[in-house]
Amino acid sequence: MIWLFLLAQSIAPIAQNMSGLFTYNDTPVAIMPANVLKSVRVALTVTPEGKIQDCRAEVSSGIPRLDAHTCKIITRRAKFRPALDPAGTPAYGVYRTQVDWWVGDGYPPKPMTLADVVLTVSALPSKTKSPANVGLIFRVDEFGHPSQCSTSDKKENPTLVKLGCEQLLKTYTATPARTSAGAPVPSVQTGTVQFRTD
Repeated sequence: MIWLFLLAQSIAPIAQNMSGLFTYNDTPVAIMPANVLKSVRVALTVTPEGKIQDCRAEVSSGIPRLDAHTCKIITRRAKFRPALDPAGTPAYGVYRTQVDWWVGDGYPPKPMTLADVVLTVSALPSKTKSPANVGLIFRVDEFGHPSQCSTSDKKENPTLVKLGCEQLLKTYTATPARTSAGAPVPSVQTGTVQFRTD
């Protein structure tokens, strides 16, 4: 019974080397303002073969050259295992991640997570601080409609996963994955729902 349940879930594309992907030498000092944290949230389309097909800034840093620089490094260095559909067949996937850039004195301020969906709630589960971020996996059809939402992280709070999935399925329209020829295709995507109490 458990095996059947696991088989029916989608698996998002899995980054094999995102930790340590960037080095200090990658920081584009010439285009960065001093003492200002810049963050960019990128979406990577990963083919059923595990190759990065494209990278785009879904939330810009405000500096187009920095967004392009971020995608260039990720596209050149990142390695992925492909997404799997509920039948276990390799599928197109969209992997979202945030990259934070800093040039300045001392340590940078703590970055704010750039989420796909932000929910304001009256209270969070005990021992959970606001903002609380929940990473989700969901299927997306060729029209951008999400379905079959879950999480792959067993440490995520089940109540927040349930609420996050409900809201994402109700309100979020994803950008569909596309083949190299530009045709929209179903995919397995990652996303973040942020819960705030303020």
